[in-house]
Amino acid sequence: MKELEWLLLASILLSWLVASMVLRWAEHWQLVQSPNHRSSQVLPTPNGGGLGIVVAYAPMVAGVAASGAGRPDIA
Repeated sequence: MKELEWLLLASILLSWLVASMVLRWAEHWQLVQSPNHRSSQVLPTPNGGGLGIVVAYAPMVAGVAASGAGRPDIA
């Protein structure tokens, strides 16, 4: 069970790291929505922060599958 706890912690940290990097570079990558007359936002809004969650989720799922933690014990 300790392996899964470390895997979860690593995926949370990786998610935070990638999301913060994407948000930091959002303007350079043109991932910022500027407000216009039809939008409800007042300030420019960065997009793409969810990429960190996807990047961290894939290795976590692969690690759980490799460990066999989600597999039921059928005798």
